[in-house]
Amino acid sequence: MTRAETLAYQRQNILLEMAGSGLSPTQYVREYNTGKATLQKDIKRFSVPTLYRWKKWYESGGLRSLEPRYHGVKGAGSRTLQKEDKELIQAYYFDENRPPLAQILRLIKRYHKKDINYSTARRYINSLPKAVKILRREGEKAYNDKAAPSIRRDFDALHPMQIVSADHHILDLLCRHPQKGTPFRPWLTMIIDYRSRKPLGWQIAITPNRYTILAALEQCIENYGAPKEIHIDNGKDFKSKLLNGQKVKIKNADPLIEEETIELQGVFGRLGARVHFAQAYRAQAKPVERFFRVVSETFSKEFPSYTGSNTSDRPADIALYYRRIKGQKKRGDLLELDDVSALFNLWAKRYAAEHRHRGDGMNGRTPDQVFKEETAYPRPIMPTELRELVFAEQFKRTVTKYGISIDNVDYYAEEIIGHIGKKLIARRPFRNRETIIVFDLDGRQLFIAYNNYLSDTKDAKENSRLRAEVNKKQKEILSQYLEKPTARKSLVDELPEARRAVGLNDVVDIASYAFKQKKKKPRNSNGFFKGV
Repeated sequence: MTRAETLAYQRQNILLEMAGSGLSPTQYVREYNTGKATLQKDIKRFSVPTLYRWKKWYESGGLRSLEPRYHGVKGAGSRTLQKEDKELIQAYYFDENRPPLAQILRLIKRYHKKDINYSTARRYINSLPKAVKILRREGEKAYNDKAAPSIRRDFDALHPMQIVSADHHILDLLCRHPQKGTPFRPWLTMIIDYRSRKPLGWQIAITPNRYTILAALEQCIENYGAPKEIHIDNGKDFKSKLLNGQKVKIKNADPLIEEETIELQGVFGRLGARVHFAQAYRAQAKPVERFFRVVSETFSKEFPSYTGSNTSDRPADIALYYRRIKGQKKRGDLLELDDVSALFNLWAKRYAAEHRHRGDGMNGRTPDQVFKEETAYPRPIMPTELRELVFAEQFKRTVTKYGISIDNVDYYAEEIIGHIGKKLIARRPFRNRETIIVFDLDGRQLFIAYNNYLSDTKDAKENSRLRAEVNKKQKEILSQYLEKPTARKSLVDELPEARRAVGLNDVVDIASYAFKQKKKKPRNSNGFFKGV
């Protein structure tokens, strides 16, 4: 039974009780309002005119006519608005600048010659679904934060390092630019554990990029091992080829065969971690966003150069504030970027050890406590040699006699001699740019090449000695490609068979022929040297 039907039955009960009470309508209303008559659950009080109105409705239409009529006074509610009026109100109200309703009605009156009552327009706005107003008036992000459907994750079913969350955040403070010396706001690249909220890896830099992500991720892997799943931002830095890999085409030596496409793994693929890109404007999909609010409140506000994330958070006298910042610039009081990084390192470790969290699954424990207590088994730590393979930039290069060139630096190894002219894959470790690890296109590791292996020593004699030494080793390597030598044959080796095939009668004896030769006249026949 609906609420309207329930009220209709209760009104009917009142009318029937009044008819059998022998009291006048005025007397009955007084008795009911003072609690002496039988009270209906949903009707506390009513007036004599109301009782007469119910009686009139009941006599004309029966029980159905006693159902509540939710119609406002004519001209006072949203039902009195014409469709055109509603369209005009929405057109102005859903503007991205979010003008107030009074201004909207003034604009409608000025440009559309419509005089709409403020209370009527307000009731109409209030009648619209809240989700519609948030989406159209505040934008996609506000809609996702406040109204979009969201699944509450069961934190108790997770364990540490099952899911980690990563993102960038600009700090609400100023420090000194390392190159320019001017005040600027540094960026933080952060990785935290989803289950325990423990900071796992971070990097503070001038600007966020794929290398800050790589540095933070390597710190996480070095100390806690590899996660099973990574939830990351949808930005281009997180979608870079360095992290996600790429597909490259390799030309075949045979022009009749089509190009071959191979896939080069990125850092995420080498880790074997599943990557989930957060939906745009969905801060709930990245728990690290909530951690950044804690950073703003408990880290950034500790600095004299705190700026605030918006104008309402900044110091009250903004003019004095900026004068103070400029004065710090002149006196050299602004901290260096490395100092901010060192202080954040200290703060992050204290946060993990001391901050008691009241969120889902935390039960007032610190991130360190949850990380330790909920870890089911010891985490395997990746050795340095393997980390250099994983956290490395990847390049496709053609080998020349100078080696493999990356960023105008030649990397060389003795084994290169066997691969000149080939296209190979080179991985340069993120933290060790002195070496590269070289792979064939099928993924087989071939050798390690070194930076400046054949660099000019500025000494011709030493250069010659070094070149001769490497050349000798390379010839030994080339000899491994040679099979055991066998005797070669040529046309001369077939002479006996050729003689047998020709026969003696077929051979012409050119010497048996006599040729008459003319006698040559002696020079100087004039007898000048006669008798000499």
